[in-house]
Amino acid sequence: MSYAEKRTVSLLEKAIYQGAHFDVSEEKESPAKIKAWGLGVLRGFFFYEYCCQALLKRGTDRTIQVYLMMAMFRLDERPKESALLTNTLVESAKKMHISGSLVNAVLRLFLMKRKDLDVKARGRATIQYNMRPSLLDRLKSQQEGWREVVRYMQQRPEVVLRVNAEKAEEETFFKALTEARIEFVNDGRMVVLKGGARIREIPGYIEGWFTVVSESNQKLLSILPSMSSPKVLDACAAPGGKSFLLREKYGRKATILSTDIDPNRVSLLEDNNKRLGLNLHISQRDWSKERPDEVFDLIWADVPCSATGVISKHPEVAVYERDDMQNIVLQQNILKNLWQSVAPGGYLVYTTCSILEEENSGQIQEFLRENLDACVVHEEERGLFASSFGAYMTSDNSRDIIYVCKIKKSDR
Repeated sequence: MSYAEKRTVSLLEKAIYQGAHFDVSEEKESPAKIKAWGLGVLRGFFFYEYCCQALLKRGTDRTIQVYLMMAMFRLDERPKESALLTNTLVESAKKMHISGSLVNAVLRLFLMKRKDLDVKARGRATIQYNMRPSLLDRLKSQQEGWREVVRYMQQRPEVVLRVNAEKAEEETFFKALTEARIEFVNDGRMVVLKGGARIREIPGYIEGWFTVVSESNQKLLSILPSMSSPKVLDACAAPGGKSFLLREKYGRKATILSTDIDPNRVSLLEDNNKRLGLNLHISQRDWSKERPDEVFDLIWADVPCSATGVISKHPEVAVYERDDMQNIVLQQNILKNLWQSVAPGGYLVYTTCSILEEENSGQIQEFLRENLDACVVHEEERGLFASSFGAYMTSDNSRDIIYVCKIKKSDR
C-alpha cells in the first residue's frame, strides 16, 4: 500500500508548494485512492496544516508534514477504524523512510485532541472557508453573497457527460451504463454520474458515444447565437468539449477551426476529434501574439484565467498562494487580436472559469471602451454571482462557475 501513499504525498507537495494541479490522470496504480486522499487533504488543508503546527516541532521536514496531513484526513474519514488504521499508517510511513515512532505519537495525539483542535480552529476564516487570505479577501470585496459562493465551491462535484448523438442513441448509451452498474441520472443528452467512474472504462468511450463536458458549459448552448452554416473559431479549444458543443449546435454545415497554444493539448484535441468524429480543422496557435488571417462569424474565446471558478474540482487553487491577476494582459491581448477577425454582424463569446471581476466584467468594460463597434448582448443571471457585464453559469452537479459574455460586432 505504500506506493499509493508515496504518490499521494508527492502530488500533494507539488500542488501545495509549487501550484501544480493535483492530477491523477496518468496514474496506472491506485488512482482512485490517490485522488480521494489527495483531494481530501486539499479540501481541509488549512485545518490539517493547523493541526501539524500544533502537534509538531518547528522545522519538521515538509514531506513528513504532508504525510501526516494525509494520515489525519484518513483517520477523519474512517473514525471507527482509528486504532487499526493508525497502525497501518505507521507501517506505511516506515516504508517511506519516515519515523514510525513520530507518526504514531502525532496521530495518537491527533485522535486524542481532535475535538479540542477543532474548537480552537473556529473563527479563523482561512480554516473555516479553506481558502488562502488573498483570494478570500478579494471575494469578500466583490460579492455580497460570498459565504454562499464559498460553500458552493466546497461541495464535491459529480462527473457530467454529454451524449454524442451522431455516434449513439441516448437509450443505447443509458442501457450500457445500466448494464455496467454505473449509477447515473440524465436530462436529455446530459448525463450525471453518481459515485464516479474511470472515464476510459465507461461503455462507449472508444466508440465516441460521449464526452466529458461540465454542466455549466453545457448551459452555454442556450446562449450561442443561432446561425446557418457559420464559420467558427474555437480559440482555446483543448481538450475539445467546447468544439463538441459547437458541432452539436451548428451541425455539419458549420466550418469549425479549433486551436490551442500547447502542443500536448493540441494532440489531446486531435485524439478527441477522431474519437468523437467532429471533423474539426485543428492547429496550434497563440492568439495573444498573432491574429487569425481569416474572418469568422463566431469566435469562442475561453481564455486562460485564475481557475478560481473550478475550486470544487481543483481545491489546490484555493490553497497555493499565487498571483490571480497574472493572466490579465494575456486576456486583453487575446481579445484584441481575435476581435479583428470577427465578421461584421458576428459574435465573440468570451468565457473564463474565474470568479474574479478583474478577469470578467472588468476586461469587458476595458474592451468596450477601446472598441466602439462592439456591444454586449445581455443575458439573464443564472448563477450565484452578479456581474455588471455578462453572466455566470453554475451547476449543482459539476459545481463549476463559468463567466460568459456574448459580444456582437456592428454590421458596419
